[in-house]
Amino acid sequence: MGSRRNLQNWNTKKVRKLRENLKLSKIQRAVLIGTILGDGSLTKNAYGKHCRLQIEHKELHKEYVDWKYKVFQKWCLSKPRNREKTNSWKFRTISHPIFTEFRRLFYRGGKKIIPESIGELLKDPLTLAVWFMDDGGNLAKRGILLNIQQFSLKEVELIQKVLQENFGLFSTKQWNNSGYRLYFGKESRMELQRIVKNFILPCLGYKLLLTP
Repeated sequence: MGSRRNLQNWNTKKVRKLRENLKLSKIQRAVLIGTILGDGSLTKNAYGKHCRLQIEHKELHKEYVDWKYKVFQKWCLSKPRNREKTNSWKFRTISHPIFTEFRRLFYRGGKKIIPESIGELLKDPLTLAVWFMDDGGNLAKRGILLNIQQFSLKEVELIQKVLQENFGLFSTKQWNNSGYRLYFGKESRMELQRIVKNFILPCLGYKLLLTP
């Protein structure tokens, strides 16, 4: 009942005007792009007109969900909620034209893609850090991984090029199960960690490999 009341209130003329005036801050934009590249999804609302951002992570990473919620709190009607069935925490924003624009960039036929303009979108270290917190990992004492198996070979190679040009990060492709992941060894793994480590939340610190 409460959520329905919130929805009704949101549809008042006054609050619709507020929604129209919402704009992404630099931090929100950086986190949004990293989240889209990672585990976040952009879904259409019930009317199919505009999209909303949906974020969900497992119970172990509730701190991460809460952090993302604080970033997008002005865009949300309710706090993160627990999903017992999946042992996870989830929240979503309101639908908004800005999320619709990003869906047009990052989706084709309902599937997430890497847009050709990724070189302009993936420049902020915070964006890279969020993507790493979503999809990163390590091979103990050997190197850092970025799990991007859902993307095509052409997209993976484009990501490699952009990471090299924008951050000086060199990587190799590794086939893993159903797709490629990126592997950062030797100097690149340390440079990657230097770039992202100040953004990494404690609950995700295990993804780093800070020894030389």
